[in-house]
Amino acid sequence: SSGINAEWPLRPGACPRVSSMIEKGDAGLPNPSQPNIRIIGVGYARTGTYSLKVALNFLGYKCYHFEDIFLHEGHSRYWARLLEHLQKGEKVTIDWDYLFQGYDAVLDFPHVLFLDELRVRYPKATLLLTSRDADTWLASMKLLIGTGEGLRRHRSILRYFSSNLDDFLTITKYINTTAFPSLTDTDMVAAYERHNAEMRAAGATEITMGSGWRGVCDAVGVRTHPSVPYPQLNSHAGVLKTYVVKRFLRSLILWYVLPTATLR
Repeated sequence: SSGINAEWPLRPGACPRVSSMIEKGDAGLPNPSQPNIRIIGVGYARTGTYSLKVALNFLGYKCYHFEDIFLHEGHSRYWARLLEHLQKGEKVTIDWDYLFQGYDAVLDFPHVLFLDELRVRYPKATLLLTSRDADTWLASMKLLIGTGEGLRRHRSILRYFSSNLDDFLTITKYINTTAFPSLTDTDMVAAYERHNAEMRAAGATEITMGSGWRGVCDAVGVRTHPSVPYPQLNSHAGVLKTYVVKRFLRSLILWYVLPTATLR
């Protein structure tokens, strides 16, 4: 397949791996330490994917989730730029091995939108489908989208508290416009149920919300269930609120608390 267009505007040095691809016009460079992805989570967001990430990590896996995009330098910029080009109809090649270095499982959006590629790249991976009742999923998903739109309306102010807020908004916009034909209740539920049906037909092992350790351990072949409570995390739009609040506090410390302290 062809590599990323050499005209692709990525700031030099923002992500050395990506910069080298662009300079050479090839996103398929050999990688001496190709990740061994053992699990691909195929469930939509708001189906317990973050709780599943924590649970799998507890069982010894290392999961790449939506939040991990913002935990590694250069990853949010990489995702935002490639999704911008995909939205324009341009062809790009995603270097999954670069993104998943050190991981053996991947969950949540935006990765769920690239399942065909991921299944080809990691054919031995187990597919896990997280699911919940369509009505409760819809309410949770719309709250998440609404919170994101609130951030978008105030981005001119909030970007001062987060260097990658624009990347965040670009990525979430692509997710919302690609996963759903429209954001009406009917279209969102139809897309959700159609996706789940396709994943069941593809042989994914389903984990329904509320099944706890039993559902996860049975799906990955762990016989002994942990004695600690199953994680119940990321309720409603907490991830977005936490994202902004953490960066606001960090900016407050850097811009006000530390300078003030040094003057005393």
